[in-house]
Amino acid sequence: MTLDNAGAIIDNIDFPSYKINPKSTTFVNLYQIKKTAQKLGFNSTNYTINFVDDQIVLEFTRVIKYKYMECLVISAHSGQKVKQYKVTGIIDWY
Repeated sequence: MTLDNAGAIIDNIDFPSYKINPKSTTFVNLYQIKKTAQKLGFNSTNYTINFVDDQIVLEFTRVIKYKYMECLVISAHSGQKVKQYKVTGIIDWY
């Protein structure tokens, strides 16, 4: 949920449905998720939390300067990799 400086809702979120995903009320230890990210070569200190396919996920990124950005998505419910992909184009930040 995103709030403005007065506390009004800007962007509302819907949590995963238990009926669609029975594991939506179960969460894996954050340490385990970070360890999985590290094993796959990602820095585990910076991540975002998002919702994908009716589950909560942690998204890790790494930038290979001037080449691509790689993203790793791990389920907060199972600790398993959901997807991993590269974004290419003009990348000039670090």
